Amino acid sequence: MIRTDPASAFARSGGRVLWFLLAAAVVFGAAPALGDPLSGKGYAPEEAYRQSQAAIGRTVGDYAFLDTDGHPVKLSDFRGRPLVVNLVYTACTSVCPLIVDLLGRTSAVARDALGENSFSIVPVGFDSTADSPQRMRAFARSHGIGASNWTFLSADAETVNNLARDIGFVFF
Repeated sequence: MIRTDPASAFARSGGRVLWFLLAAAVVFGAAPALGDPLSGKGYAPEEAYRQSQAAIGRTVGDYAFLDTDGHPVKLSDFRGRPLVVNLVYTACTSVCPLIVDLLGRTSAVARDALGENSFSIVPVGFDSTADSPQRMRAFARSHGIGASNWTFLSADAETVNNLARDIGFVFF
């Protein structure tokens, strides 16, 4: 069996797999952030777009989170390889589960092409009052996510708000 290094696999794919993962995280991850378009309450697509665009190239803070076992994790723990950040709401029954399921399927393809630990995915619960380490663990299990390159995280409201600001994610 001939194995190629992850960089070669990435180059052969033209980066399509990783770009798809990033696009899915940004496009689908931002979808619940736009508020309720039917009521108009808090819905400001132009402002959400402006904030998302302003985040391009911005340095993200080295925030501290808790993993599903309650252990501290910092964003700097993921330095050295691509990182997909996906903000989720564990009580969501529509968009968030679809996004996580899509990321699960596409990340399996990316792992095959690039290597087992060539990138990381960190879903972060943005409902800081409910998305505890235990809820994040249950959410991961309910979606069959157990790959070593996934780390489900939770944090206090200030940390979640600062991360959301840094990456251009708007929610309420």
